[in-house]
Amino acid sequence: MLQAAINSVHGSSDALRSPDPAFHFHSEAFLTGRDLITQGLSSLKASVKEQNFQAARNTLGRICHTLQDFYSHSNWVELGRTAAYSALIRPDQPLENLAGKTLQGI
Repeated sequence: MLQAAINSVHGSSDALRSPDPAFHFHSEAFLTGRDLITQGLSSLKASVKEQNFQAARNTLGRICHTLQDFYSHSNWVELGRTAAYSALIRPDQPLENLAGKTLQGI
C-alpha cells in the first residue's frame, strides 16, 4: 500500500514535469534546489501536524525526487563522496564547492 502511494505521488508530481532547473538540480541550481527541499520539509511538517496526509505524501514525493536528482545530475559520486550531503536539508549549512578540483588546460 505504501509503495502504491509513493508511485502515485511520484508519477503525478508537478515538479517532475517542471522545466525549472531547481527541481532537478540542472544548470548548477544548487541553492534554489536546496531551497525547494527545505521549504518542502517545512510544508511536509505542517501537513502532518494538520493531519493532511495526502498533502504530506505529495510533498514528500517532490522532496525525494529533487534529492534523488541532486545525486543523478551532479558529480557527487564521481568526486568519491559516499555519504549523504546533509547541507541539502540544512539551510544553516553552507554549500561547499561541488565541482571538485579545477582541471588545468581544459
